[in-house]
Amino acid sequence: MVEGLVGVKDQGNAFDKVLIAPRWEAANENNVNTTIKYEASNGYVSYHYLKTESEIQLVFTGTQEETDLQILLPKNKQVEAAFINGRSTKYQEFKIESSNYIRLNIRGKGVYKMIIKLNY
Repeated sequence: MVEGLVGVKDQGNAFDKVLIAPRWEAANENNVNTTIKYEASNGYVSYHYLKTESEIQLVFTGTQEETDLQILLPKNKQVEAAFINGRSTKYQEFKIESSNYIRLNIRGKGVYKMIIKLNY
């Protein structure tokens, strides 16, 4: 469930590089908080996912130095723009089977707020 629906995968050691790929859209969940922690190393990832009709927000933090975001998009929606902490950011759109995704990469520790603006 952690790597599946929750979508948190440790791609390094003790959460120093992380993939956050929530699939809450597939479960029809629009508002989710989650935290995953390794007790032995205190490495952790925490996020709040919120989807509305016009955007997807993901506020995240943790001990990671690098974060790959891979966000499942709602059907029949297109990305209008993507922002990290209020600044426009580059992104890649791609497909896995019949599902559309957006990919972004963030470097550095901190609290980040990603917003994906959606349109039809």
